[in-house]
Amino acid sequence: MICRVELNPEIEQKPELINLIQHIFVKEVKKINSEYNFVLDKLGDKVKPRIILHEHGYEKYFPIGKTKKNA
Repeated sequence: MICRVELNPEIEQKPELINLIQHIFVKEVKKINSEYNFVLDKLGDKVKPRIILHEHGYEKYFPIGKTKKNA
């Protein structure tokens, strides 16, 4: 699973930010999805999302002025 994150213009890309986002994602999804919680317990890191940080307004995924949401 890939989770793409658009950074605020003032935020700098750092490895620890990726780890923090992944940790928060897993923690929050575990709270609301028992199936994910079960699979995470069985498969561990294999089911954690790969976090990719993008600069603000990155044209391919976050074009300014357009809203597009994928589920």
